[in-house]
Amino acid sequence: MLTTRVGPAWLVVAFLGGASLGVVLVDLLLRLSLPVTVGDAVPIISAAALVAAAWAAVRSARDSQRAAQATLYTEIMSRYSSPEMAEALRYLANLQTIAEPSLEKFAASWAQSIASGRPISDQVRETDHHRRRVAHLFWDASLLVNDGLITEGLRQELLDLSGRTIMRDVVLVLEVELHKAEKTPSPTAMHKVERFLSVFCPGETITEIKARAAQKYVEPAK
Repeated sequence: MLTTRVGPAWLVVAFLGGASLGVVLVDLLLRLSLPVTVGDAVPIISAAALVAAAWAAVRSARDSQRAAQATLYTEIMSRYSSPEMAEALRYLANLQTIAEPSLEKFAASWAQSIASGRPISDQVRETDHHRRRVAHLFWDASLLVNDGLITEGLRQELLDLSGRTIMRDVVLVLEVELHKAEKTPSPTAMHKVERFLSVFCPGETITEIKARAAQKYVEPAK
């Protein structure tokens, strides 16, 4: 899960502080009488030092923000490139092809098993394990993109993750069926689904995705 959040407010404060000090310096210069005396020079030097310090703070804030962005991006990509994630994506892709009579029917039965509170089969448990791993990564990635916490270049790298199709076509179907089956569903579950769709699949709806899942999967011709 993401552990760092970057906000621009403190960067704006530093910038405004520097701008304000710059105004003070200009005002002092306009008030000067010529020739400049030692008494006049003291407040000018002090104001200039403050402006320089404020500018250094702005640059430091920018550097810190870039470092935090890199940390968030690296965390996501490290999780995505792990052997465990590769295994989860392979399992869920295979599930899409073998689910009988359709992925939607399988997801509904699976969700009922999870929500029942009774002992579950190895297949139900394994499906849930891989669902969680993939879902949590893409929940975090969609939050990172949606909240504008990374640069455009890093944003596009996340949007191009190939695993997004498994997330859309398999995991979202499982998530929606689980939400329906739970006696006390999470109030944020569907919000996460909608945010993922808006970030990774703009224009698509969960109704369209479920309609595809209701059909027997046919692997696209290569």
